[in-house]
Amino acid sequence: MKREIHPQTAILSTFVYNRRKQFKLSMMALARKAGCSYITIYNLENCEANPSWAMAINILNALDTSLSEFAAWERGNYDEEM
Repeated sequence: MKREIHPQTAILSTFVYNRRKQFKLSMMALARKAGCSYITIYNLENCEANPSWAMAINILNALDTSLSEFAAWERGNYDEEM
């Protein structure tokens, strides 16, 4: 049975993918920096998993991004569309 994905996961997924590409990191390199497995990054970017808060923060930190910076990005990108 497939887990239901939280709507915020799609937003985090988009951010992680774009930021990872900006830093020219492979999924494996990001996984190493974040202290998780390659499959965790793969599943997140493909909206196949809901990361815990701790894991999301580890991934954001590995991308040199704080949770508050991510929240500001989210508001800036999604408020414009409303």
